[in-house]
Amino acid sequence: RDVFAVLRYTPNLIDLNVTTVLCSIHQNREQPMTMRGYKLQKLALTFLWKDPDDVTDQTTYLHLISDIKLFSSSLTCLSMNFIDLNVASTDELPFNGLKLQHQLLKSMITLDQFHLYAKTRQHSINVDGVLSTFTDRFWLDRRWFVAMHGTYLYPLPFHFHELHGFIDFDRVQSTDTALLADMTT
Repeated sequence: RDVFAVLRYTPNLIDLNVTTVLCSIHQNREQPMTMRGYKLQKLALTFLWKDPDDVTDQTTYLHLISDIKLFSSSLTCLSMNFIDLNVASTDELPFNGLKLQHQLLKSMITLDQFHLYAKTRQHSINVDGVLSTFTDRFWLDRRWFVAMHGTYLYPLPFHFHELHGFIDFDRVQSTDTALLADMTT
């Protein structure tokens, strides 16, 4: 029911790749988890939603983020695949780079690689507005460039196995147009 609860019994685990259903367990944990001395370096999370009509609320993300932050001193690679979740707003996580930075990534002092894949249910999107939240010094210094096509968001280079809803490179917008130009030539 909760993969993070299992981790307390595997303190030497270095690489964890999990595909699971995102559910209310993150919200209903009776006691906060404490993790000290754990060595987890790579965490890859792929979340599926039980009901495709349900919308993922921000409370669920905040509880998930608090669980991930338990490994903020050891993680070097974080991969989060939210493509099957229904994100209602581009003003919130994971589409808001400033909130993602301040609520999760800034605490990860050893993080070198960051991969994210998400889709929003919003039909009209201000892509430039979304991408602008990923353009401050934090993102640029780490060379984590973000792209969007349609309602999909992801860092470049693309890390996942399937590229959903892709038509052609002319419809991709990015925080680094030079990198995008190199990819199309």
